Amino acid sequence: MNTLAPLVTLRPAMAAPEELARLNGALQVILGSLAHELRNPLAPILTAAAILRRGELSPEKLRAIGALIERQATHMTALLTDLLDSSRIDQGLVALCRQEVDLHAVLAHAVEQARPLMEARAQRFTLHAPAGALCLDGDAHRLVQVFANLLNNAAKYTPEGGQITLTVEATGTEAVVRVRDTGIGMSKELLPHVFEMFTQGERSADRHMGGLGLGLSIVNNLVALHGGTVRASSAGLGQGSEITVTFPLLDHSASHAQTREAGAMAPESAQDHDGRCLCSSRTGERAPGAAPDRQTDRLGPQR
Repeated sequence: MNTLAPLVTLRPAMAAPEELARLNGALQVILGSLAHELRNPLAPILTAAAILRRGELSPEKLRAIGALIERQATHMTALLTDLLDSSRIDQGLVALCRQEVDLHAVLAHAVEQARPLMEARAQRFTLHAPAGALCLDGDAHRLVQVFANLLNNAAKYTPEGGQITLTVEATGTEAVVRVRDTGIGMSKELLPHVFEMFTQGERSADRHMGGLGLGLSIVNNLVALHGGTVRASSAGLGQGSEITVTFPLLDHSASHAQTREAGAMAPESAQDHDGRCLCSSRTGERAPGAAPDRQTDRLGPQR
């Protein structure tokens, strides 16, 4: 089985003509989207190559061309990484490197990854989270991927100056994380399919941000591998969206949660108030807890 298997592995004797037509149409849209997204970065790279062949460029122009090539190559790498991740998850080839991790540290790294896009769009970011440790049994790298994906998704579909809110709660034996934005929202037709592969729907209105519609599908599968759940809600187009992720907590962390309000955490400040590590890691890496209270961040280009 591969990423396109649900669309290309058909049983003609069992599939109705209408279903075959629908799947064929969906496959054509997917292939067209894939070709479009992979071709777009190639045009500026080819242009840069043509300029380089002329020779005798100033150091400034060489740096600018190098930066352009790096940006486009990074974009292509992200697209291909999503495709490979989807394929590996679909085939059951993703093995989690489980360890005891603190959810605060995971979110700190996710915010760090999403911060450049939020800054570029001058968006406000607020975090509400417990002060104590929230320890999970999971793959730290994959958990960071989940929340970085959700935060970047929120930033992409929220206009400049918009608000993104990350809320963390401990409810009994579970940790509940909500990513809320004031962006373009989702239609009621899109909501039931938002976690399916290649689904974008009305969210494709912001096409300059690119993407194949794989991100939320990857999130859904990675959350499921950790024994969690994820759901999406929106009041409709133009009303913003909220993604809610729930994970089981390790027993010894559930009793430490006390709600607080904080701004975006950075890894170097994501630790308990007395500097102690709240959760141990089997790899020996420090797994810090929550950052001290901060006010809402208004993110924008640094001056």
